[in-house]
Amino acid sequence: MATSVWIIHHVVLVKIFGLSSENFNIPHSILSYAFLVCGFYFALKIIDFGFHFSNYIAGATIGIFICIYHISDKYFLIHHAIARPFKAEMNANTVFLILSFIILWSSIVGYLTDYYKNREQISYLKKIAYTDNLTSLSNRNALNDHFKNILSKSTQTGRQFACMIIDLNNFKDINDNYGHLIGDEILTLIGGKLKAAFKNTNHFLGRLGGDEFIVLAHYQNLSEIEAIADKIYNTVVEGNRIGNDLLKVGCCIGISLFPENGTTQKILMNLADVSLYKMKKQRLNGVCFYSSSATED
Repeated sequence: MATSVWIIHHVVLVKIFGLSSENFNIPHSILSYAFLVCGFYFALKIIDFGFHFSNYIAGATIGIFICIYHISDKYFLIHHAIARPFKAEMNANTVFLILSFIILWSSIVGYLTDYYKNREQISYLKKIAYTDNLTSLSNRNALNDHFKNILSKSTQTGRQFACMIIDLNNFKDINDNYGHLIGDEILTLIGGKLKAAFKNTNHFLGRLGGDEFIVLAHYQNLSEIEAIADKIYNTVVEGNRIGNDLLKVGCCIGISLFPENGTTQKILMNLADVSLYKMKKQRLNGVCFYSSSATED
C-alpha cells in the first residue's frame, strides 16, 4: 500500500501540476518512499498490539505520515524544484485539510481491519463447527448439511449415490493394550489416509465419532461403488506403524443406496448401519450392501 500511495502521489504531481522528472531527484524520492514504508510499518506494529481501537490509531498514524510526506514534498518543490506551483504557507485551511486526511485514513484502515478480522473469526468458527478436531475430517454438522444438499440435488437430477458407513474392528483391543492416545493416533492416521485416497474426488468423507467414518459418493454403476468400497477397505486395514509396532485393525463397511433403499438421511444411515452390524455380529470383515434379508435376524 505504501508503494501505491507513493506512486499515486508522484503521478498526481507530474500530471496535474505539469512537473517533469527534472523537478525530482533520486535521493529525495528514495527518502520519501522509505518514510512512507516506515509509516505503514509503525501502523502494522500498532495493530499487532491489539489494544482497543488500535486499528483506528494505526490508520491515523498512516494519515499523519502521508501528510508529513506531502508537506515535505511541497517544501522540497518550492525550494529546490524548477516549477513552483505551491505557496509556502500554513493556515487554518491547511490544518483542517491535514486533520481531515488523518481522520479519513483512520476510518478507512479501522473499518477494513475490523472487516477482515471479523471475516477471519467467522471463517475460523465455521471451520471449528464443521471439522472433527482429531482427524481434521468433516464432522456430523458438515455431514448433515452435505446430506441435505446431496438429497435435494439428487432428487432433482435423478442421480444415484451411496451412503457408506465404515466401522473399525478390533479397535477396542488397541485402546485396551496400548492406551487411548495410541488409539487416537491410529484414528488420525487412518483419517489422513482416507483423505489422501479421496483427494481428487467429489466424494464426501467424514468422521461420525468413535471409530466410525462415512463416505457419500455418486455413482452410475454398482461396480463404481464396489471399487470405492474396496479402496476404503484396503486403506483402513493397511498396517499403521507406531514406534516399533505395526498395528492393524479390521473393517466393516455397510452400504445403502439412494433412491433404491431410501430417500432420507435417517433411513439411508440406519440401513447402512443394519448391514454393518450384521457383519460385526458375525465377526466378519468386508463390505455389505443393504438387502431386506439383513433385517431378518
